[in-house]
Amino acid sequence: MIVVEEPRQATTDLPESQGANAEALIKEARQHQRRRWLIVIAVVLIVAVASGIWAASDGRSTTKPPAPSKVTQVKTAGLSGSTGTRHANPLSLVGTWRVIGSGQRRAPLASIGSLGLVVWTACGWMSGEWNADRQGLFAGILSGGVPACASSYANLNPPWLAATGYKGAGRDELLLGADGRVLARLVPSRVPPSYAKDMSPDYLHPVVTPQVRKVLLQVSRPLPAGLVPASGKQLLGRWVPAKASPGHAPHQPYLLLNADGVWSGSDGCNGLGGRWSLGTGGTILVAAGPQTAMLCTGITFVGEWLVQATRAGFHGRTLVVVNAAGKVTGRLRKA
Repeated sequence: MIVVEEPRQATTDLPESQGANAEALIKEARQHQRRRWLIVIAVVLIVAVASGIWAASDGRSTTKPPAPSKVTQVKTAGLSGSTGTRHANPLSLVGTWRVIGSGQRRAPLASIGSLGLVVWTACGWMSGEWNADRQGLFAGILSGGVPACASSYANLNPPWLAATGYKGAGRDELLLGADGRVLARLVPSRVPPSYAKDMSPDYLHPVVTPQVRKVLLQVSRPLPAGLVPASGKQLLGRWVPAKASPGHAPHQPYLLLNADGVWSGSDGCNGLGGRWSLGTGGTILVAAGPQTAMLCTGITFVGEWLVQATRAGFHGRTLVVVNAAGKVTGRLRKA
């Protein structure tokens, strides 16, 4: 907007001859002002006409606002087996974030990077693992931290980490539940100096490393011929190795996949756990959580079968998990 001030009239009394000259000068200034306004109006009209011609050439109406671009709905598979997106970028999750809508009085701060997941809250810091893929699946779990935060498993993992998917929202990232509902918004932030004590620089300033790029952007081969992609409901329950282990582990190895996205189990000696989510075509995403580290013989690495898997399918009633290279990592049956 152009603002032109009206010239102010003098308030001092002048002699008659000088007053006449002053009136002439004022009259001349007003004429110049009118000419300037005519020029401005002409320029505005020219620009408006040019804009209308450009809009018409672009196929848009000058009397209606441009139609909003079509928004691609991002659905996460979670445990429902719904269609996922193939345009998600898991590398966009690497960074430090303020977690908005977390249900906590003070929004926690999260670091997502090559070393894993760190969350700072009022009780201190907690650490764990995360995973994501190009289909829009996400899995994250906290497994340790300062004693004030790690006093109980329930307090360790906040509700927003039950997310099974993600999608971009400008500079922000949204964490989504199995039903597509937004659980939290990740807003770019910085780690304050008070949080930096005894913390690795990789947590304070996470970057996309070649290893992270390789893992998150890996292309998962389709299921081998003869396997039917698994759905979420089919995977729920307790699973044991399809063939008995020849060893003599203290306990029977098993995997338990729950509807809330948590998995647990045993290799026959050590307790295992983490989070999982399922996408289209049998795509499965797994994050490993806490586990014990007892030394036993004759164990079956069922946890590694699951963590390495990127696809899950069925051969009859046998559950077959497959890695990104298309190699079968394990076979299980319903217990």
